[in-house]
Order: sequence, then C-alpha cells, then structure tokens
Amino acid sequence: MLGLACFLTSPIKFALNRNSKLTEQTHRGTGVLPVIHRRDACATMIVGFIVAMSLLGPRVAAAAPVSFDVDVMAVLSKAGCNAGVCHGNQNGKGGFKLSLRGDHPQRDYRALTRDQMGRRINRVDPAGSLILLKPGGRLAHEGGKRFDRDSTEYKILRAWIADGTPRRLDGPKLTALRVTPASKIVFAPVDSVQLKVEATFSDGSRRDVTSLAVYEPSNLLATVTAGGRARRVGFGETTILVRYLHKHLPVTLAFMPERKGFAWTGAKPSNYIDRHVLAKLRKLRMNPSELCDDSTFVRRAFLDAIGLPPTADEARAFVADKNADKRKQLIDRLLAREEFNDWWALKWADLLRVEEKLLDAKGVKVFHGWIRQSFAENKPLDRFVREILTAHGSTYANPPTNFYRALRNPIARAETTAQLFLGVRVQCAKCHNHPFGRWTQDDYYGWASFFVRVDYKIIKNDRRDKFDKQEFKGEQIVLMKDSGEMKNPTTGKQAVPRLLGEAPAKLSSDQQRLVMMADWLTAAENEQFARAQVNRIWYHLMGAGIVTPIDDFRATNPPINGPLLDALANDFVEHKFDLRHLIRTIMNSRTYQLSAEPNATNRDDAVNFSHALVRRLSAEQLHDAIHLAAGVKSRFNGYDEGTRAVQLAGVKSYRRRDKRPTAGEMFLKTFGKPGRLLSCECERSNDTTLKQAFVLISGQMVNDVLQRDGGRVDVLAKSKKTNRQIVEELTWTTLSRPPSDAEITGLVAHLNQAKDRKSGVEDVAWALINAKEFLLRK
Repeated sequence: MLGLACFLTSPIKFALNRNSKLTEQTHRGTGVLPVIHRRDACATMIVGFIVAMSLLGPRVAAAAPVSFDVDVMAVLSKAGCNAGVCHGNQNGKGGFKLSLRGDHPQRDYRALTRDQMGRRINRVDPAGSLILLKPGGRLAHEGGKRFDRDSTEYKILRAWIADGTPRRLDGPKLTALRVTPASKIVFAPVDSVQLKVEATFSDGSRRDVTSLAVYEPSNLLATVTAGGRARRVGFGETTILVRYLHKHLPVTLAFMPERKGFAWTGAKPSNYIDRHVLAKLRKLRMNPSELCDDSTFVRRAFLDAIGLPPTADEARAFVADKNADKRKQLIDRLLAREEFNDWWALKWADLLRVEEKLLDAKGVKVFHGWIRQSFAENKPLDRFVREILTAHGSTYANPPTNFYRALRNPIARAETTAQLFLGVRVQCAKCHNHPFGRWTQDDYYGWASFFVRVDYKIIKNDRRDKFDKQEFKGEQIVLMKDSGEMKNPTTGKQAVPRLLGEAPAKLSSDQQRLVMMADWLTAAENEQFARAQVNRIWYHLMGAGIVTPIDDFRATNPPINGPLLDALANDFVEHKFDLRHLIRTIMNSRTYQLSAEPNATNRDDAVNFSHALVRRLSAEQLHDAIHLAAGVKSRFNGYDEGTRAVQLAGVKSYRRRDKRPTAGEMFLKTFGKPGRLLSCECERSNDTTLKQAFVLISGQMVNDVLQRDGGRVDVLAKSKKTNRQIVEELTWTTLSRPPSDAEITGLVAHLNQAKDRKSGVEDVAWALINAKEFLLRK
C-alpha cells in the first residue's frame, strides 16, 4: 500500500503536501521525485488504501485533460501574453519569449517548461508557478494583472501544471471557427451585440470558446468585453477581428442612430454601381445626397479624368448646354483627350518607382514613355501588368525591365508584386506567420522563389557618388538565371515555389518561373487581380477605396460593400480589363455624381459613398491649376518650358548639389509629391500643413505666376474689360462657376479702389487661388 501511495496522481500528491507535510523536490528538467517522511507513512497508507478502493468502485467520467496546443495556447492569447507588445515581441520581454500570437506551440512549450531550468512552472505547488503568480497579480508584473484566480484562464493553466505539464500531440486539432452574428446593423437605443464563437475540432466535436477568443476592434467606435459583448462607443461601422488559436474571422457591425420616422428618398439608380450602393444605404437608414450641380460636376470630372480643371470657356459651355446627356458626352470627350494619358501615367509612374537614382535619366524617360503610350493605346491592364512582370533584356531597349531594375532583390520583388498587383501585403510573413492574414512563412518564401533567379548585367555605371551603391547611371541587362533557389531562414530548408493561396507549383525544368507567375496573376480566373485593380481605380475617382487601405486585402479587412466590389471586378473582367470602360462606368453612376453637401441622415458617413468626399488637389493638380489660372507656362529643370507637373517623367532630373530647384519643384515637394521610393499609394501625402498655407499666401511661385508679364493678370489689367467682367472671367477660370452677387460686389469694389489696376487684378486672382473651392475637389 505504501508503494501505491508513491504513485498517486499529481492532484492527490499536492493535496497531501498541503495537509500532511508530504513534500517533493523538483528535479532539474525531469519533473519531481517523491520524498516521504516516516512519520507520515501511516497517513499516506490510509489515503492510498482509499484511492485503491475507489479504483475498484463504479467508474465516473473524468473531465477531458487539458491540451497544451488547444487550451493553454488559447489562454496565452486571451491574456495577451503572446502579443507583439508583450512576450510575443521579437526579443521577448523580461527574458521570456513566446511566438507571436501562438504561431509555434512547440517553441512556446519549450519556453514555458524548459527555458531557465523551467523556473516558470512549479509542479510541486502549481499555484506557486510564476506563470500564475505574475499574470494573476500576486507578483509584480510589467504587463499588469491579466486574469483573476477564479477565472477560466487561471483554472486551465493550474490544471495543466497539476497534470505534469504534458503536451499531447494526438489530441483533436482546430479545423474551423464560426462566429455569430457575422454581421449586424443595430439602431439606437440598442448599444451592444453579443458575439458567440464556436470552434470545430478534427474529431467532430464542437466547443463554445466565446470566453477564450480574442476580440480586436478595427477602430474606436466599439469596445468588446472579455465575454464577447461588443458595445457602442460612437455611431458608425466597425470590424471586429475574432481570433481563436490560429483561426480568425471578421465581424462587421454597424451602430446607427435611431432615426425615428426615417423615409427612404433614394432616386432611381443609373447603373449596377448605384444599385449596390443604394441597397446598403437603405439598410443603414441613410439617404444619399442630391446630385451635384453642373459647375461642380464639370470641375470634378476634369480633375478626376485628366488632372486639370476646365478652362473658363469649357466650364461656361458645359453649364449652358441644355442637352440631357451632356454629362455622359463630357465623360467620353475627357477619356479621349491626350491629358488622360498624362494623368494616369503619373499614377502608375508613382507606383512603379520611376525615379532617376535607380533608373537614371534615360531609364526614367523610356519607362515613363512606355507607360504613357500604354494608356494612349488603351492597352488592357492585364496585358500591361504581364509585360512588366515578364520583361527582360536592356533597360533602355525594353522599358518595362526597369521595374526589376528598381527592385534589386527577390524579397523586394515578391513583396512589391503582391502588394501592387494583388493588393496583398505579405511583409509580415517574412519573420512569422501573418497575424491578420492567411499567409504563412511557407507562402512567403515560396512566392519569393519565383523572383530569385532575376539577375543583372551592368553594362555601364557612371554614378557621380562612388560610395552610393544605390545609384546607377548607365544601361543594364535584366536576365534570368538557370539556377538559384530561395531558402526559408526559419526552417533552413529550400523553399518550394508557391503561388499565393495555391498549392506548391509544378514547374518543368525549362519553364520560366516569371512567365508562369505572370500568367496566373493576370488570368481572368484570378479574382484577386481584378478586385485589387478596380479598388485602386475606385479610390482615385471616389477619394476612398471599397477596401481601405487599398492594397491590404485580407479576410480580416473586409470591403465596405462586398457586392459592389465583386460587381466592379466582374465587369472589368468581362470587358477585357479595359481601363477606360471602368472609369466611364464609375463616372456615369449617380453615386459618382452626388453632391458633397450631406443631409441629416448621412452627415457622419465617410465610407459608404452616400455623398462626395471633399479632398485637396494633389501636388501636380494644384501646381498646374495655378498656372492655368494665371495663364503662364510652368518651368522645371531639365524639361521644356510649359511642361506641366503632371507630365514630369521622374522626380528630379538633377542632383540638388548641382542645381538649385525651381520654385515649382519646391512647391511639388511641399504639397506631397512622392519620392517614389515605395510602391505604395501611401507615399503620396494629401495632408494639409501650415507650410502649405504660407506657400499659397506668400510663396515665390504664386507671386511669380501672378506678376509675370504676358500672363492672364497682365492681359486682363491692360484690357478694356470692365471690372465686373474681369471678376467674372477670373471666377470662371479658377472656380468653374459664375461669381455670386456678394462676390461681385466685394471684388469689383476692391478693383474700383485700387490705385494700380494690375495690382488690383493680382489681388483678386490671389484671393480666388487661395479660396477653399479652388484648393479642394468636391
């Protein structure tokens, strides 16, 4: 019987330790060795006899054993222990490092039970384990108290330690996660939604894991309790990421005002875009704004389609036109203009990093020329992208090879291609599995394997700075090597080529990897390519993407209107990736033509396209609009006089130490023109700053163009036009509308009082250029 007592289960032994002086010594790395005192032998034998008798009695169903990979890992996530700001940090915290968000249970098991001689676990006294004392608030902990002693998290960890900290690899694995509701719209006074999370395991069992799931709201409009109740903080829409172990799902919630007596006033849709937008607005009890007036529309359409405002004559003619289809006809004319090619080439030149340091001046010129020509001939976007991805040869003779010239390693090529053409950010998977997406390190390095064989032959490099390894000046040959593989640094093994979201690729010995990748990426069957491209075009026309950020597609960042995005993508594919067709469809929709003036129901909406979004003109648009209003030609180093900012091929055609930048070049930098160091829309800044205000009020460029001889101000001042006519001409030129009565009264009075007519006209032009209406697209 004494022998039987020595093999009592852990919980019984620990109970004896508390009540009868039975003690245990921890053996380094191997568990515990029982040491039984003689004076306790009788008590031990009695307890042992009771246990033995109980084994002979009727069997009672025991609770399922605690699984490290399921239960303990869920607790570590729920308590935030493996978060990036805590022990999931790359360097850990306080000498204790866990895998980020539980990516690697095996490593975490070793860290808990073996690191530092297993000091965090006390098998003799589970309640005395550091893994319980610190997060339980009984010992000082930098992360603060994470759970109570009577919580589920505490009980799971204690039971696992009491059981001897096993890791059972034959237990059921998580296979699916379900959250209800997946989406919901609630109206005040309701201010909360209870989420329920159910996990399905490989043995077919299901478990309610609501209390162990992790909830992460995407914005500050809602908070979520530990038990899964989402509570409203402000009105609007939010996405809540629900995470349990390695699975995660988004839940979209909309907390809306009560809106008693709401009456739907939505007008008849013009096309499928309006049907999808209006359908959601109606569910939200939100009416769209009215259509914008003709003056607003003509300015908006010009700026969005060709990057320039209309001239006074163009604006007047459009407003005066009585044709019912004049908006449709204007859109068609704009899409056929040469300025359309300049404007959309600028957008892609930003993304493809057309800049002089890596490509040199000639490379910039030929690459930008090829991009612009592609839009001039209305090249389908799938073909445009495929020619870029499969390009090789001379960077001068075959311009799209400059895409690879700017991306000097396979990691940069892989990340840029995924983000730019698929709208997928895989960067996080370089060091660990993506915490918010589906991408693993195998996916990441398998994808990078398609780009590993790109190489360069530098024909000539006459860089000025011999110490700058990132500067190139001269022709290069982009070529494809016959060998070379990517290595996964985590496993140390050779990565197998893998298209994103697909099984490992089967490549024949003579098949070129880039060709296979480009064929797959641009295929009509690849929905993600079309979705990413239509989302970017929508963003440029509407001021916000259906998915935001526009190049961050993932399940945990769902589109604001999924049916709309799908319809746009399908239409794009059906029309053979025709850019002009898509732009024409969007601009002809009622949604595009809505006023920026909100109504009582959509005043707080900024995501559902219930009204136009007001935004500042881009650096190039504003520069060119000022020069157009002033009637003078722009000046840039290295370009012919009159070259507009939108037409600039690169960033700067000279080194700052060699030539002083012009006022126009400094203006562009101040207003956010990107350096083209990133393949991301985020590099361009459309923020407003105090410096911008000073540049507009008293900057060198604005003063120069207004005072220049032969400019619009000079011509008007010398003309025989009346002061009223001058005010009307300048207002139509800058704002694309006639002046109001109040504006005429004030501005004409100023001209009448001016001692020098030219100075007076300069003042009027300066005031209109600094008007919010001129600076903003609305």
